[in-house]
Amino acid sequence: MTTSFETFLLLAPELVLFLAALIAFLGSAFTGLRAGWLVAVSGLGIALILSGGQPSGGATITSGPVTLDGFSAFIRMLTFTAGLVLSLVQAGDRFRSAVQTDSGRLQRHGSGEEAGTFLILLAGLSIVGLANDLVLLFVGLELVSIPTYILLSLKRSDAAGQEASLKYFYLSLIASALFLYSVVCLYGLGGSTSLAAIGSQLRALGTGLVPGTNVAVVGTITPSMAAVLLPVTLGMALAGAAFRMAAVPMHFYAPDVYQGTSPGNAAVLSTLPKVAGVVVLARVFALAVPPLGNGSPVGPVAETLLTELWHLVAVVAAITMTVGNCMALMQNNLRRLLACSSIAHAGYLLVGIAAAAAASTAVGPMGETTA
Repeated sequence: MTTSFETFLLLAPELVLFLAALIAFLGSAFTGLRAGWLVAVSGLGIALILSGGQPSGGATITSGPVTLDGFSAFIRMLTFTAGLVLSLVQAGDRFRSAVQTDSGRLQRHGSGEEAGTFLILLAGLSIVGLANDLVLLFVGLELVSIPTYILLSLKRSDAAGQEASLKYFYLSLIASALFLYSVVCLYGLGGSTSLAAIGSQLRALGTGLVPGTNVAVVGTITPSMAAVLLPVTLGMALAGAAFRMAAVPMHFYAPDVYQGTSPGNAAVLSTLPKVAGVVVLARVFALAVPPLGNGSPVGPVAETLLTELWHLVAVVAAITMTVGNCMALMQNNLRRLLACSSIAHAGYLLVGIAAAAAASTAVGPMGETTA
């Protein structure tokens, strides 16, 4: 898979965010820039303008590890729009731990570093939506996770803020490791890092055909081998996504982190990482669903993936909704109460993934109902 100039053109809005982040970092370090969030808002405005001029809707453009279609365009616009609102929220945060006295005046410090880190987080989330390759998908997820716990430590320098940052940091490492193991399993199943190639291979397993053709072949990965790997792959992918969504069983950090961080960071944690988790699960779900108008056969392995996925996600969604709402009844701190509400809402999001996967199990490769 090669990267061309067209790939960079498709990534123009994300490159603008990286450039704006660089301006915020360097301006804060060398010129004393204190208008970092103004740079962030300006960069997001330019990125939104560039995004509006690119293909969306029914158009699909693939270049290297990047695919721009209706889904990825929606995730990109959602990311930039939410980022614009959250930039204004973040700019309004005021904490004594982040303020120092200078000549009798209280001055807010660190806005350049905070704004630059936040822009990198947004660029990473947008890349997650655009990625059609496992490597780029993992890089995008790390560009969401790493800036998040840096932002947590930058926003509040007191003990509560540092505790929140460390808790998120250590659990983020575990979630990233679990998801990376699922990436390795997917590579073993599909023999490629391309999501399209992995999906084609999974759908062809058990049909005795070369993916995308009518030629019979004996593959190196058999349906029985895939049946063993699929539950492990789905479990670790769901665990990695559950952390970002604050879903059970990776939910327990949320009340402490939400309470220990700033209101702006709590708003970030309750929105942007959840989008990344939903996108990851949607990409896994899409591996078993043939593209529209594609009459390629769907084998038993792909059907098993959909069945196991919706069963697993449905159970996690039910437990997450129950745990989140029950925990909220025992809280006497408003921030912790909102964190429990965020946990419950992760369950609501998972219901949509489970419903989509369950509906797809009853549809044949040509769109006929099989049930």
